[in-house]
Amino acid sequence: MSEMTCARAQARLTALLDAELTERMSARLRAHLAECADCKRHWNELAAAREMAQAWTVEGGEVWEAVRQEIAPGDFSALMAEMAALRAALQDVRAEVAALRRELAARPAEPARRPSAPLFPVLPPEQSLLRIV
Repeated sequence: MSEMTCARAQARLTALLDAELTERMSARLRAHLAECADCKRHWNELAAAREMAQAWTVEGGEVWEAVRQEIAPGDFSALMAEMAALRAALQDVRAEVAALRRELAARPAEPARRPSAPLFPVLPPEQSLLRIV
């Protein structure tokens, strides 16, 4: 029997949720979910989406079934892959922001700056071109 990889596990999550897998495959997938935090996160997101979708109905049935019919399996996998890539990019941005904050905190304090001159000098009333009547 081949090893359960993350790609294989994630491809079978909807089938597990829909109880479409054999008992043996369900057990293997559940064992993988117990060990793999990333796949478990995908499982939790999918289960949460299913739970939210079951709260509504559409003409002729449940929302989840209508959504499943609209999304091709490849589209859903592509969407999940894109979401994973976006999560990774977000983690990179967060790490970069944290590094910049550490760098900023490590800098010595700058001396107080003298206020800059106003862009438009204020003239005394007798020299002003505007007269208030």
